[in-house]
Amino acid sequence: MILNLSLSELCYLDDGLTLYKELEDKEAKIVGRVLAPMAISVASEDLLLKLGYALIHIHEGGLKSFDIDFTELELWTLREVSQSSMKYNGEAVGFEIKMKVYRALMDLRTKELLKGT
Repeated sequence: MILNLSLSELCYLDDGLTLYKELEDKEAKIVGRVLAPMAISVASEDLLLKLGYALIHIHEGGLKSFDIDFTELELWTLREVSQSSMKYNGEAVGFEIKMKVYRALMDLRTKELLKGT
């Protein structure tokens, strides 16, 4: 599902997520960073790269927002990190993201239900 996110929403999400990666037995058990105080949840490399890609395009292109295609699991991850009361750069980003995520999840479920009929 595609969500259109603003620069403030993207920064809030990126700051609130930290990388989760399962390590192979042979790999050194070194974590890239300790869970940052702002980080609320973990995310896959793919999700973090999607957010980073959008951040770069907004910053370098002078855009106001950017469309990103998220999987259902990624939407649930965004829901976890979006605290309704949070403001970022003066914007109520937490609530706005939560509303966008729930709309997308409801759309997904509606499509699933319609396929079954």
